[in-house]
Amino acid sequence: AHGFTDGSGNGTNGFDGGDGGKGGNGGAGGSQSGSGGAAGAGGAAGHGGNGGNAADGASGADAAAGSGGNGTNGGDANGIAGNGAAGGIGGNGGVGGSATNGAAGADGVGGKGGNGGNAGSAGAGGRGGNGAGGGANAQAGSGGTGGNSSSVAGTAGTAGAGGWNADNTAQAASGANGVAGATGNGGVGGNGGAGTANQIGGTGGTGGNATGVYGDGGRGGNGGASGVAPNNTAGLAGGKGGEGGSAGQHGTGGRGGDGGQGGQGGANTTVGTTGTTGSTGNPGGQGGIGGTGAAGYQGGTGGQAGNGGSGGTQSGDGGAAGKGGTGGTGGTGGQGGQGGTGGKGSNGGFFQGGRPGGTGGTGGTGGIGGQGGTAGSGGQGGKALGVGQDGAAGSGGTVGAGGSGGSGGVGGAGGAGGNPGTGSSSKGATGATGATGATGPKGPSGNPAP
Repeated sequence: AHGFTDGSGNGTNGFDGGDGGKGGNGGAGGSQSGSGGAAGAGGAAGHGGNGGNAADGASGADAAAGSGGNGTNGGDANGIAGNGAAGGIGGNGGVGGSATNGAAGADGVGGKGGNGGNAGSAGAGGRGGNGAGGGANAQAGSGGTGGNSSSVAGTAGTAGAGGWNADNTAQAASGANGVAGATGNGGVGGNGGAGTANQIGGTGGTGGNATGVYGDGGRGGNGGASGVAPNNTAGLAGGKGGEGGSAGQHGTGGRGGDGGQGGQGGANTTVGTTGTTGSTGNPGGQGGIGGTGAAGYQGGTGGQAGNGGSGGTQSGDGGAAGKGGTGGTGGTGGQGGQGGTGGKGSNGGFFQGGRPGGTGGTGGTGGIGGQGGTAGSGGQGGKALGVGQDGAAGSGGTVGAGGSGGSGGVGGAGGAGGNPGTGSSSKGATGATGATGATGPKGPSGNPAP
């Protein structure tokens, strides 16, 4: 028979009065077992309660708002026979309470997402809960950790995404790492949070390491996209992709995460008789480094590097695209990532005579052995308001260069010596080490602008 599958309820809200009360924790997810067949899935945990609002403080000082309750852990799945079921999903953290009457009171912090439930036999771990948003200017809760997988060929749970700050002052949090099973693959790293206005995107989480002999490393999380820059300010670079996880003895290294998209450059506010050029966008985030393949009976293959992020768009020339990550090393070198696409040039200004459109961004350089990025397209020419001529369309960006060729593989070990001949007790000498392989060809150039 299946056990209960529902969580035991949501936490209660904190009380008002004085400092706001801390929100109640969510109820734990139900555990259950099956007999004979596959076990039932672990129940999802209850969500954390919301933090209470702060009452007015004495003498004009507001009391602090209560923190949001933490989400509880997902229920464990206990498989008796057959394949185990997946662990329950961790509850989401409660939202932090808001302070009353203006800036004097501190805002509550969002609750931390619950951890994903542990799986039964051969089941996959549950996904961690997402962090809740904080009150205004308060930091959001962090994402829960992915659940552990079973000791029997389980794949790790995916980590929850990191929270971000509402006051735009801190970098977005990274995702947590997945946890690998004893013979399983590494978990996927969480994605970096997206940056809000004038904020850099978060760094992607590192992929989980494989613990099994044939396990593969987990993929790194993607970098977060960066927010829009203020007026007359260049765009921010996108968040960096996470690094791929390490492989088992005969496994493959994890793929590096993709770089986040570069932020948009701020608008140019200068007024003139002829239009002025806007700020230039920053390059997109660089792709993460591919995981390293481990040496073994047959060396593991290095992970493929992440792609570079796209360049930011703004009133001016398109930003250069991010560079593709370097391929992982191993028995066979990993393939280099493709360079990102260049940013599109924006439209020309509306003046007496139309201004030319912005030039497209340069395509990203390919990783080792990788193809160069596609060039960005030119912006549309500005329209004349009076007797002036319409502006010409912007020209396409430069094609990205192909990556350099991969290094040659290491020569094979020499063969064992021959057996003793008739009438002799001496064994033949070990053969010489093989020669190093030739260097790979250079990657092709990118595509021209459309």
